[in-house]
Amino acid sequence: MKSQFISLLLLLFVITSCKKETPAEKTSSYPAIIVGTHKNGVYTVENQDIVKQEWEKQLRAAGITSEIGSFKIDVLKIEGDGQTVGSTSYLGLTAVTKDGKSSLCALLDPQDGGRYYFNQDTPAIICSGTCQHGCNPSGLLKNGNFFLVCSECSDCVKTEFILNFP
Repeated sequence: MKSQFISLLLLLFVITSCKKETPAEKTSSYPAIIVGTHKNGVYTVENQDIVKQEWEKQLRAAGITSEIGSFKIDVLKIEGDGQTVGSTSYLGLTAVTKDGKSSLCALLDPQDGGRYYFNQDTPAIICSGTCQHGCNPSGLLKNGNFFLVCSECSDCVKTEFILNFP
C-alpha cells in the first residue's frame, strides 16, 4: 500500500513538473513578398527574379529543362460543377516556359493597397504538355472548394508543388 502511494506521488510529481509544450506555429512556405500590384486597372508582376529562381527549381524537379520566358497576372478561367462563382475573381500568377510546353500557376490573395501575395492554402501547379489548345492552368470550383487544375489536353501532366523560398 505504501509503495502504491509513493508511486502515485511520483507519477503526480512527474506530470505536474513537465512543461506544457505549445505546438509549432504553422510556418509559411511562401515568402511575405509582394508578387503583384494592381493600379489603374493594370496588374504588374513584382519580384520576378525571386519567383523565377524558385519556380525554375520546381521545373527541374519535374524533369523540365526549359526556362521561364514570361510572367503575367490573370483572372483564372473557372470550370466547375454548376455552382455560381458569384462576384469572386480568382487571380493567378502564371509563367510560361520559353518552349511554350509548360505553364506554372499559383493562386494570389489580394491585400490592402492593391498588393497581391501567394495564397498559402492552395498548392501551385505545373501544366506540361504539347497540345496547341489546352494544358493551361485554370480553376475548378467543386462543392464550394477551389482547386488549380490544367485544362483538357490528351498528354497534359499536372504537377502540384509547395514553394520553399529561402
